[in-house]
Amino acid sequence: MDQSEAGNVNNWDLPLGNDLFLPMEGNAQHEIIDLDPDDSVQAQHEDVEVSCKNAVLFVFPDICPDYLAQLSLQHHYQSQRVISAILDNQDKGVNYPTKPGPVSRSRKRKRSRSGEGEGPGHHLDHSSDDEDDGDRDPESVRSIKLQIATSEHTAHQASSEYATLARLLIGQDFPRLPQNIIRMLLLGNKKSLFETYVMIDQKIRNGRSADIPWKEKKNPTKINHQFTPDNLPSLDLSTYKPAERAAFAEFIAAREFRAAKDAKIAAEAEEINNFRRAQFEGQTTDCGICFEECPLNRMVRCEGEIMHWFCRKCLRLQAEGLVGMSRSAVACAAGKLTSPKLVPKKMLIVALTLDMS
Repeated sequence: MDQSEAGNVNNWDLPLGNDLFLPMEGNAQHEIIDLDPDDSVQAQHEDVEVSCKNAVLFVFPDICPDYLAQLSLQHHYQSQRVISAILDNQDKGVNYPTKPGPVSRSRKRKRSRSGEGEGPGHHLDHSSDDEDDGDRDPESVRSIKLQIATSEHTAHQASSEYATLARLLIGQDFPRLPQNIIRMLLLGNKKSLFETYVMIDQKIRNGRSADIPWKEKKNPTKINHQFTPDNLPSLDLSTYKPAERAAFAEFIAAREFRAAKDAKIAAEAEEINNFRRAQFEGQTTDCGICFEECPLNRMVRCEGEIMHWFCRKCLRLQAEGLVGMSRSAVACAAGKLTSPKLVPKKMLIVALTLDMS
């Protein structure tokens, strides 16, 4: 092989990987052609698609996934256009298709999976509480839920007077929420002030700003002092139209619903703190029924020589079962194999009157 042939071999016989090197004459640099597909464009497209769908789902959480995918593609994954298209259809009386309802879950009691030191978990385990919350709602909340289901109330919600006042009232308690967002959220929640208020409050409680598809206003909405919690009860509602009075009723119920949630969260925090104090002071023991560690000041004991301790929730469940069998006394569950002892009446009253919410 002569020198020229050797040069040609060296020029072509290069290690090839994912790139193809083309021979160039002289000192010219080689041109590199990348044979691997560029995944960054596809990844960026998927991010835009997910972001668009999340924004729409926030406003219309029950929308059919297939319909959402079709509409998002049609509007090139621009969430504002998708939302506007849905709102325009609703204004014309055409509602979007919804996804099937959730399958009912078991109501079986669940033991806590919380870590050690986090308190008596079975007292604070609310994995199934959402199913029963309606029974513990404030009276105004239960009442407004029944009213919302009536055709008369639905007619009020469809009026311009209701819509205008609903946006104003929601802006009072969420002053940095833009009015155009409030309008969209109302339409996405069956035009109900109560449902919209509760949904906004829940999103803010979650504390995940990335899931909230709006930007807060720099200048908050001016507070109308006649609508504050202190002044609203003295407002003369007779001067307002029926549709506006319906909006006020939902607004008052929504506030009470939020206040009940605040109280529940505060009570749960106090239970956790009480448990930690009891642990630190050595004032805890295991419940004789569920075997959960509980603070002694949240338990009930029997009158036997050997005291057996039970958490209030377990004793309450036992007492309710005995009442159903027309029994008036509650015996110590741990003493059934020996000499049964009764639970003191005063302690039993405490357990039965305990607010389990």
